[in-house]
Amino acid sequence: MVRYVTGIVILCLMTLSLLVQMIRIALTGPAPGRSVVGHVFVFLFSGALIAGLPGGLLTYFGHRYLKRRRLVVAEARKLAEDEGKVDPAKLCAKAGLDIFQVRKMLSWAQRKGQIPASFEIL
Repeated sequence: MVRYVTGIVILCLMTLSLLVQMIRIALTGPAPGRSVVGHVFVFLFSGALIAGLPGGLLTYFGHRYLKRRRLVVAEARKLAEDEGKVDPAKLCAKAGLDIFQVRKMLSWAQRKGQIPASFEIL
């Protein structure tokens, strides 16, 4: 969740910064020897590389982690209701994660109360 929110904040700050720079150029005019189009290109290109790429990547990977965690928790509930226990090896195959990450997600879900502590995790 932290990655997801951080990525969104970085993208918003980058957009705000680009808007401020565009307004500044529109009000003061371009620097001597440069055109307005050159300034806009430089700010868009540098903004995309400096803030847009990391912000976009953080948002993408944070959202992907949240989707996988929801999948693991939902599948763990189904396994617990059907078999009475949760087997992380079965969850690994469905989520495409290693067993350490699945166990970490299951312990998080038990701490947050999404999976009852009475469920047996092998």
